Amino acid sequence: MTSTTGRDSDKFMLRLPEGMRERLKDLAKENNRSLNAQIVYMLQFAIEETEIAAGAYGSEKPSKKAFLRNEVRKAKSILEHILSDYEKELLDDGGGEDADRKKR
Repeated sequence: MTSTTGRDSDKFMLRLPEGMRERLKDLAKENNRSLNAQIVYMLQFAIEETEIAAGAYGSEKPSKKAFLRNEVRKAKSILEHILSDYEKELLDDGGGEDADRKKR
């Protein structure tokens, strides 16, 4: 995985298609990340996916560590989305079962 980013990190100017910045901001908010952290996370994920695919269909086999890190990242992403959806449902319901018990 890449190291953390900061003021001294490499900077790169990027033009995004219309609407993409908002989509990225929404994803970042859902994942409790800054916009920059979300973009770095997604780029790292894409790079590792490409390396794994290249190993599966081409020259080099990816390291076991890279493969496992990618699998853990995928599982974590799925769990984060499930938890995010669950939290939204709780907020929409006004607190879920606990709120219902308090009303009784």
